[in-house]
Amino acid sequence: MADKLNVGIIGLGFIGKTHAKAYHSIPFCFSSAQVLADLKVLWRTSLGRDEAFIRHCGFDFQTTDLDEFFQVPVKLVDICTPTGMHTEYVKAAAERGKSIYCEKPLGKNLEDAWLMQKMAEKAGVLTRVAFVMRFYPAIRQMKSILDSGILGQVLNFRGHLFHGSYLNPLRPMSWRLRFEDAGGGAFSDLGAHILDLVLYLIGDVYSVRSDMRTFIKERPTKSGSDQMEKVSVDDWATCTLEMENGAFGLVEAARTAVGVPDNTTFQVFCRHGSLLFSSKSPEMLTVFDNQKNELIKSPFKDVPRENERDISKIWPSAKESLGFFMNAHLACQYDFMQNILDGRSSSPDFNDALKVQEVLEAAYISAAEGGKKIILPLD
Repeated sequence: MADKLNVGIIGLGFIGKTHAKAYHSIPFCFSSAQVLADLKVLWRTSLGRDEAFIRHCGFDFQTTDLDEFFQVPVKLVDICTPTGMHTEYVKAAAERGKSIYCEKPLGKNLEDAWLMQKMAEKAGVLTRVAFVMRFYPAIRQMKSILDSGILGQVLNFRGHLFHGSYLNPLRPMSWRLRFEDAGGGAFSDLGAHILDLVLYLIGDVYSVRSDMRTFIKERPTKSGSDQMEKVSVDDWATCTLEMENGAFGLVEAARTAVGVPDNTTFQVFCRHGSLLFSSKSPEMLTVFDNQKNELIKSPFKDVPRENERDISKIWPSAKESLGFFMNAHLACQYDFMQNILDGRSSSPDFNDALKVQEVLEAAYISAAEGGKKIILPLD
């Protein structure tokens, strides 16, 4: 019999539903699952919506009162609120000694992220941030090859994450389009994923130069309204990174990539070859071996590093696949649940998220100052 872990979710927007579905799907993807999630309680701003979804996921209780939420005995608190609200709920969970799973980016700015990391550290609780791209099998394969050194020194890299969902100027305002709520736009929301891959695969960042644009400068306050509100975040951003190990790279994020609903690539160029990840083939890495003058596109064996679980143990097989987006969330959550049972920390945790947040902050400072080179760490 699998162990059960009592879970409470705070927030049930799109990403909250994604997390709930991932927890609920674990026994359907792994017949001999090591641990199952018991969705005990849901907190949201108002009740009466999504009743069928909530019932099918098996929530015991839902509430709009945070004190009532924490009266339910849960081991893991999953925070799926707008970014600017993360600090409040991390604080509440940490003070009660709960393990914390939080959506990315950790905070709307570096100060908030630093505060959350310190609160979790003081409370001694385990943490995880939803940088789910680390859990694509092809990314794990890329990490194994880079760590092995067989392709030699990393020279340069490039990564992008494109969405086209914000191109419609009639799409109404939301918290994601207000800097005071989100702390940034495309680069904070999408670029954070690529920055985490940079830190995971390449190493620490030495300096940042960034440029950003807001193409759609105002939007309806709500759907169908003639009243307009100013957009205060970026639609597109590009960031040049100089790494401490001497490598250079370019990261680009856009919400206005017409005809591209979801497209991500990450490419690394080394002295003796190159590596290419594409979200179109998340389980397959493309490798060019310069010494053999050969292009290889086939699975590579994952070599788990310290505190990492073999990806085959947490990524659904082809027959049980939920699609790459849901597979990645399930793998990240399922891995963290097992770590909670084992009492061991693992990445990506709040410490990793703090590093991403510092690069984000440096990028927004650079863009505000006309692309000025910003050296890390920030003061």
